[in-house]
Amino acid sequence: MNNSAVHSLNYLKQFPTPLISIIAKFVSFVSGGLAGALIIMGFLGESILEGHIFGRNLFWDTIVFGTIAAISRKVVADELQAIDPEGAMCLVVQQTHYMPKRRRGKESNELVRKEFETLFQYTIVMLLEEMVSIFITPYLLIFEVPKRVMTFCTSSRTSQFM
Repeated sequence: MNNSAVHSLNYLKQFPTPLISIIAKFVSFVSGGLAGALIIMGFLGESILEGHIFGRNLFWDTIVFGTIAAISRKVVADELQAIDPEGAMCLVVQQTHYMPKRRRGKESNELVRKEFETLFQYTIVMLLEEMVSIFITPYLLIFEVPKRVMTFCTSSRTSQFM
């Protein structure tokens, strides 16, 4: 599966989302502009970056805005990329040796992309799911599981008497 990760990401890149790309370009523009302005102010006078806004100095803000700009630039879809979902899926199949018959010849179909996306999730999505599960699991074990057990026990008792 690790060998096919690069090819699977290339396949998923064949379907850019214009709205996300536009938002990422805007975020990149704004945060890059703020980081650039703060860097230029830092060159004019170092003492400016030692000023505090909202309890943090401006040097910290420069780093945060620069990081946001770099991350948002990675989200922007490459407009010059040649779109070839069939070729990208072929490379994935060579590594995974898995291609259901219902997908053959329909690599550029949106339903195939959604199904494929459930198999190969982005790393950040998996990380967020793991972090959320830390909080959801105790809730389920404390509140939801006892309710289900009680309803199961009461329904099995009533079925025994019938």
